[in-house]
Amino acid sequence: MSPRLAASALAAVALLTLPLRAQEFGPWHVIGPFPHPAGASTFEPAEPPERALERMKAGKDGPDLATPVKTKDAALRWTPVTQGKGGGRELDVGLLDFNALLQPANAPQGWNAKQVAFLYRRVDCADAVELPIMLGSDDGVRVWLDGEVVLERAVARGLNLEDEQLVLRLARGVHHLLAKVTNEGGAWSFRVAPWKRIEQKAIDTAIDRGVQYLLDAQLLDGTWGEHPEYGAGHTSFTVYTLLKSGVPPEDPAIVHAMGAMDVLASEHTYSVACLALALAATHDERHRARVEQCVRDLIEFQGGQDLFSYPILPNYPGTLPADLSNTLYAALAFRAAERMGVDVPDKVWIDLAQGTLRCLGKEQAQRSVATGKPASKSAGFSYRAGTFECTGSMTTAGLSVLALAREGTGARFPSAMQARTNAAIALGLGWLDQHMEWGQNPGQNGHHYFWIYGVERAGTLLGLDVLAGIDWYWSGAAYLVKKQKENGAWSSGGDEAGEPIDTLLALLFLERATAPIGSPGTDHSRPDPRKPRTADEGERKTEWSAGAARDPLAIHARGEAQTVLWVGGLRDDLKQAISGPKGVEVKELQFVGRCSDEKEDAEDVIGTVPGRFVAAEDLPRLELTHVFARPGTWTVRGRLNVLVQGTQLRVIDTPTIAIVVRDVFDRRRLEYVNDPGRNLLRGLEPKCEASSSAPRAKEAFDGRYASSWECDAKDASPWIRITLPRGLQADRLTLAQALNRPRDTAKARAREVEVVINGDVKLRLVMDADNRLKGSIELPPRTVVRTLELHILSLHDGKLGTASAGFSEIELFAGK
Repeated sequence: MSPRLAASALAAVALLTLPLRAQEFGPWHVIGPFPHPAGASTFEPAEPPERALERMKAGKDGPDLATPVKTKDAALRWTPVTQGKGGGRELDVGLLDFNALLQPANAPQGWNAKQVAFLYRRVDCADAVELPIMLGSDDGVRVWLDGEVVLERAVARGLNLEDEQLVLRLARGVHHLLAKVTNEGGAWSFRVAPWKRIEQKAIDTAIDRGVQYLLDAQLLDGTWGEHPEYGAGHTSFTVYTLLKSGVPPEDPAIVHAMGAMDVLASEHTYSVACLALALAATHDERHRARVEQCVRDLIEFQGGQDLFSYPILPNYPGTLPADLSNTLYAALAFRAAERMGVDVPDKVWIDLAQGTLRCLGKEQAQRSVATGKPASKSAGFSYRAGTFECTGSMTTAGLSVLALAREGTGARFPSAMQARTNAAIALGLGWLDQHMEWGQNPGQNGHHYFWIYGVERAGTLLGLDVLAGIDWYWSGAAYLVKKQKENGAWSSGGDEAGEPIDTLLALLFLERATAPIGSPGTDHSRPDPRKPRTADEGERKTEWSAGAARDPLAIHARGEAQTVLWVGGLRDDLKQAISGPKGVEVKELQFVGRCSDEKEDAEDVIGTVPGRFVAAEDLPRLELTHVFARPGTWTVRGRLNVLVQGTQLRVIDTPTIAIVVRDVFDRRRLEYVNDPGRNLLRGLEPKCEASSSAPRAKEAFDGRYASSWECDAKDASPWIRITLPRGLQADRLTLAQALNRPRDTAKARAREVEVVINGDVKLRLVMDADNRLKGSIELPPRTVVRTLELHILSLHDGKLGTASAGFSEIELFAGK
């Protein structure tokens, strides 16, 4: 945000809160509807209210609101709108719903389609003021201030208050605002409000909630289960986003995911590029060789062409032409590699620029959104060269690749290419000026959040704080914070299917994950993402304390992967009672606790610090570093055992703290990513039967931990049976819980399982309470499995007949 706009915003807020306000807003007046066959695509032709624009010059009286406005079919009247505080005399009176304000009596269905309405209000200023505002409309809007167009957006869209920003520069005296709002059909509305920058704390909280959503969604094999056809691709992009969002490389989720990335194939442009981004984001030189290999693979994929395509297209038998989306990811990977010290040849960058220029659309001349006056020509970018179907996501992609190519070559960029690139960037910015909005991807219904992330990339790489007349970061951040779901995710249309990808893209925007050109840093204003934020900056809680002045002793803990526990704050009366000439004689300091789902278990000693003489104020130095056995909420208290006068034992207890352990890294899980490929059931099509939810029984054999068979909640005796097409000699059976993500830790899951092989061999398997650990049992020697039947006999955290349970994968193995 520019200092000038920031100062104007502060001044505007101050003026709006003065008892004697510097400006007085008259109520809005509304008139319409006027037929508008062209819909939202244009504001032409002019309608009768526009004939009064000369009377709306600064200092003049404004339109005649009392006289009816005659149209071909009727005489319409201006009607005052008195909603909101002060009878409609505030700047923000809330959403103005034209469907409610203008619907005629006995109106037929669809009466509001292809219509236009007008809003007018007068503003009286006692002093000159610059007033930053934001506004949204459904659909298009043209705004006049004192008879001059100051905003024009011919687009079909929903209302988002963050879509537009303006600074109303008002001299002392009388001013006039007029808005023309088009409608294609359906919702039809308008709203204006004072512009106010969203607080950084709200952004940080949204980031932390989004990060927690991702961490809670990781599967037991270290992946996230999305797009398995891309191998390590989605997991790599998730790791990249988490690292950019402040999760340290040593976090168990990152360690586990990196282990999976070592195993899974990366055979596609997207996959290799995301792998390079993730490895480079660790800032660990140990990964440099792999990043170098990623660069070599990508250059091989490029194959001397100027754009990238899918070298192998998942689930598609043929090949597709190169496109700008694959090219963007390759360019981002090349840049990340160069920042790690890996060389990328100039020819690669020049070819990228050449191919991107081929995706530039046809030039068009339109009005400037910011001024309403004729502007220079504009052109967007398309997914493939020569298609001319320009979208917001591809225009930001084109701008990003061109900016990266200029940076990658520096002074070695050919002068002719430099001129073409600069001209294309100017055209692309002009296209954004015409199409900027947050509610959808301009020019396309899909890839909404890819567009939003694209705005962050383009704005950062081009060094622009303002795009299309708006301060894009703060405006976009306010939109994203408002759109975040209760579970911490984002998704277009609110469906769960889009959450895994859209959440990544939203976080990358909020974190300003793209490093500015010429800067070694990773963002503009936020802390180094490699260092955890403090609690004041919204970091998820990893510190706990308990102990008031009346308590004998306080307890503290910090950290999640490894938790450090200590005590302190010994009450003054106890200091004197237990201290001797050498200080406090500590026999031992114990920490006792239990996990919240161990409802029937007593407290256990989770760790002990050996005793010694210590000054009372140095008790915090008696630290215990502990790794909890499994995820969950652990209630822990300290028990200080001291000797008074060398013989008398005294026990001092602390209050209890509840430590939330979201993940515990068990190295056995590193092997899980290999298991689907070694499963003897892989590729077979056994006959599947089940006591309930039978159609889903086959999902326990599909090689994916993201899908599962679960019995019905009312099924009191659940079982699943498979009959194999041929006998398999196996040594070991493993079972993965149906719900095996951290977010499912406290949900019902199988505990005791009876295993029946070939109808007669019966074994008993007890599943670990940790839903992210598999159950495993050795089979009798030389067992040939023809039928396999599993009966769930009891549950963790649930009761059969009232809760669902099942398995995501049933696996048979031979050998170690």
